[in-house]
Amino acid sequence: MRIQVLYIKGCPNVEPTADLVQSVVASQGLETATEIVEVMTPEDAIRLRFLGSPTVRVDDVDVEVRQPRRGRTLHPLDEGRVYPRHPRTVLQRRT
Repeated sequence: MRIQVLYIKGCPNVEPTADLVQSVVASQGLETATEIVEVMTPEDAIRLRFLGSPTVRVDDVDVEVRQPRRGRTLHPLDEGRVYPRHPRTVLQRRT
């Protein structure tokens, strides 16, 4: 299994998201490293199909389906609320 956290420089949520991903991976008993990938240029963003920071991918598939947005990416929760980082429930379903 390949797990990546993609982000842009200055993203305030990359570290909490990476910590959450590692916590979910450990809680599922998986021994998979999490790759942290900085998206440095607009060309990188296009090549990587990068929609927002941070983005979590499992085996090259975004853990959430979402539309590109300007500014901070918000991630929907099961209860219909929004959260500025990937909620644990979404990550658990994808790992």
